[in-house]
Amino acid sequence: MRYLVVLDDIWETKVWDSFQSAFPSGKMGSKVMLTTRNKEVALYAYPTSEPLEPRFLTQDESLELFRKKALPGTDMPCDLEKIGREMMAKYDGLPLAVVVLGGLLSTKRKTSEDYCPTNHRPPRVI
Repeated sequence: MRYLVVLDDIWETKVWDSFQSAFPSGKMGSKVMLTTRNKEVALYAYPTSEPLEPRFLTQDESLELFRKKALPGTDMPCDLEKIGREMMAKYDGLPLAVVVLGGLLSTKRKTSEDYCPTNHRPPRVI
């Protein structure tokens, strides 16, 4: 039997040590992947592999990802772009933070005046 296990956000090598023995080595096609912000942990867990280090998003990429997640299939409402840029600046291009914020906004009910081009107030989320 094959497996894929993802261990997310590992911060210390001792955490990897506590999990490693649970996974039989040499199973054809089986994989363990871990995510960490600590390169030392990544190199400790897999010393023969080069860690993948995804790049941060630009502010424009962050805003586009936010729009796609928060308002799928629509254009950015008139005043949301300015507010969106301000919010994206706070997240420094971290894709997960952008997706979480966009997903949260996508679940909120919006009123028709929020999309009115003559409305110069920031959009309301109810």
